[in-house]
Parts: sequence; C-alpha cells; structure tokens
Amino acid sequence: MGCHKLVSELSSGLDSIGAEWAPCLGVRSCFDIAARTKTPFLLKALGNIDSLSPKSAAELSGISFLLGGTAIVVGTHANCYRMRKDVLYFRHGIWCATGATALSLMEGKPPKLEKFKKAKVRICGPALKSARKRSGFSVQKLASLLGISRQTLYRYEAELIGASQENASAIEGVLGSLPLSQAHCIPSPHAKTFKFMQMDAVRVGSPFEIFAKESRVSLMVSSFSDVREAKKRSGAYSQIAPVMRSLPLFLTEKKQGDSFFGIAQVSKSELSKLGSKQELISLVRSRGKN
Repeated sequence: MGCHKLVSELSSGLDSIGAEWAPCLGVRSCFDIAARTKTPFLLKALGNIDSLSPKSAAELSGISFLLGGTAIVVGTHANCYRMRKDVLYFRHGIWCATGATALSLMEGKPPKLEKFKKAKVRICGPALKSARKRSGFSVQKLASLLGISRQTLYRYEAELIGASQENASAIEGVLGSLPLSQAHCIPSPHAKTFKFMQMDAVRVGSPFEIFAKESRVSLMVSSFSDVREAKKRSGAYSQIAPVMRSLPLFLTEKKQGDSFFGIAQVSKSELSKLGSKQELISLVRSRGKN
C-alpha cells in the first residue's frame, strides 16, 4: 500500500474516532498528520517501517517529547514480514503499527501484552512501582526473582527503557497484570534539547527548523529565505498549528513586515532585543492570525 493511500485511510479512521487532526501538506515533513484525542499524536505514513531513518526518528521523538505526545509510524510491512494488527513494533525508539492499531492506541486501547512478538514493550512505570511495593518486594528482591539487575528494574520503573516480551511476562507472573505506559516515547539520543529564548527546544529539519516549548505554549520556528517555500509552509502551519496548540513563527534576517499569510514574522534583530520568552510569545500572538 502506498503512503498516500495510508494517509487517506488514516484520515478516514481519525474522523471515525472523533479525533482532531490536520495534514501537513505541500512541504517536506518528518510527520504527515498532527492529531489529538486526549493527548497529541504525530503520525508518519511509511509503507515499509524499515525505511524510517534515524534522523527522521530523532526529529519525531524530539517534537513529540516536548509536545507531551506520541509519535507513531504507520506502515504495512517491514523488510522481512507483513505487519500484524494488535502488534507494536519499534524502530529507532519510535512506535510503529498498522493503521488500525495506531487508531486503537489513540483511543487508549493498547494491544494486549501477549500479542507482542519481538517488539520491546513499555510497562507503566508508576503502576509497576506501586504493584511491587504492594507485594512487599524491594527492588533487589524483585529483580532477583525476575533474573534481571536492579538497574534494569529501576529503569523500567522510570520508563527509561522498554522491557522484552519475556521480562514483561515474568513481571506479570509475579505482580499480576500491568498496563502499558501511555506516556510519549522517550526521544532518541540524537534528539537533544537546547535553549531558545529560555525555552526548551529541539532542532528539526522539517517542516520547521526549531520546535520550542514553554509550559502550555509551543513555537514552530522557521527561517524565511524563499517566498515560494514560505508560502507553502504558511499553508501547512495554518493547518497543523491549532492541533499542536502551537504558534508558528517566521524568523527573518531583516524586518519584512509583521506577518506573511497570517504567520507572524520576527527579525533576528528584533529577537535579540526581546527581554524574555513572554515578550516573544506576546509578539508572535499579536502579529499572527493563528
């Protein structure tokens, strides 16, 4: 199945579950759809999930990490097998699933643990810790029973790593059924954050250069160098910004006006004179129409 057909089927599925969503059309992007149910999601359609590059995975994980959401690559097959419904796969730290499974995840219906095959599964850390304490086990005692190290168990409880099918089943055998974590995927080591106007931010190749987050406000920052490309990006940003609860911003070399097709413009000179992130957010809100 081609990527365009996958996106079309996802769009219909998102409508059927009542999700808020918007496509990222007309520009190169590390995701195809921004969506929101109870939490935000970034969806990337790839026929073959093994074609996901580490760079794209890092961009997806970085944005979703700051957004407080989940990135999912939706596909139909890998290099050596067809993907199965109700099975989660992982590539470069990103969840991968069929369209039907992705929609179920968005509705809060994760696949059953026993249906996972070679994928790493993520146990809900707080639930694991609570169940361990209720059962009267120290970290050392439970780790010994499971045949794993204390450090590994600590990392499960902190949701820093996923568990193998065998370890997940062993944990359930000792503590009983535990839910899968609904937290966003932890970004890959390449998705490093930095400070942009005192806000946590990640550098992204597309569809914007910087994604920054402050409390409940996020900024999508893009350079403005080509009018034709900026016009394309304006159209995409106007669609995805409301779903992502983000403010789009064109950062220009010199002042060219307050906005471009409804997207706020701020020059680098203006940016350097702003005293705080609050001033920048207020300026973007006053100049933009989103």
